[in-house]
Amino acid sequence: MRLPQEFRVGASVRAWHGGGTLTVSSGQLVLEPGFGLHRLTGVGLVRHTAATVTMLKRRIPLGLANTSLVLVAQSETAVVHLTPWQRRRLRRALGASGFTVDEQAHWAYTGIDLVKPWP
Repeated sequence: MRLPQEFRVGASVRAWHGGGTLTVSSGQLVLEPGFGLHRLTGVGLVRHTAATVTMLKRRIPLGLANTSLVLVAQSETAVVHLTPWQRRRLRRALGASGFTVDEQAHWAYTGIDLVKPWP
């Protein structure tokens, strides 16, 4: 698979929800919040570089999103939400970029409680 791969995602940053772009490249995941989410939170980029990434798979989709990734940066934690048809390409991109995926299946858990509402 050719890297980098970009995904349009829903995102939760500092207890605010909006859109953004997730870029999967060699050894890092980068969330760039959309205009509205950036204005609300003041967060420019969330860069996850740890070797393991947590993927939350929901059995009951909430809206169109049934897959979430937890991105942990030095100063921020963000959760990105993807649609079912993006999951296969995401798994291939994560494998090609060297990440170990800790995949967890839940009935309806979204992971947004992991996002801190303050910096």
